[in-house]
Amino acid sequence: MPSHACCDKSAALPPELDAYISAPRLKMYLDAAANDLVVARALYVWNRDLSAAFIADIATVEIAMRNAMAKTLAARWGDRWYADGPVLDARSAKQLEQAWERIPGAQRETFEPTEL
Repeated sequence: MPSHACCDKSAALPPELDAYISAPRLKMYLDAAANDLVVARALYVWNRDLSAAFIADIATVEIAMRNAMAKTLAARWGDRWYADGPVLDARSAKQLEQAWERIPGAQRETFEPTEL
């Protein structure tokens, strides 16, 4: 049986959940666990937990990048860069237009695009 320092076999998925993990996805873990289903489940849980640990930092970086991009675009084309600058392709401009139309009128009046 392979030994994986990352895995606590007692924290593995219960066997009932095997039906909800696709065979190709489970195979990845089975391969890494030398076909030991208990270890494969534990690896799956470890991967899930590791992914969850990164999501908050990824979200923070995403916001920082969006704000930096908005600030840079506003410095170049003004606060309405999304509408006035040659930044968006036709598909993106159409999506922006559709999103803008979903914002209630009163909120549109007070929306500050620099506060994304």
